[in-house]
Amino acid sequence: MDPGEVNSLGEPYDYSSIMHYAKGTFAKANKDETIRPKACCPRPPIGQRIQLSPGDIRQTNKLYLCPGNYLNL
Repeated sequence: MDPGEVNSLGEPYDYSSIMHYAKGTFAKANKDETIRPKACCPRPPIGQRIQLSPGDIRQTNKLYLCPGNYLNL
């Protein structure tokens, strides 16, 4: 994908996003990795499903033109 094909609203790539797949997503055995972050040592964790990340919240505020910077949704 070219950078011009993705609109992240000026935010950096968010490894902590609730929308990010886990590293074993789509694998036949969940222990297998199908997604691996390029960043080296230590690799950031991906695939959390607990809460919105700060980046998720910032992007949502920008997308919906929220007048303030809400910390939660």
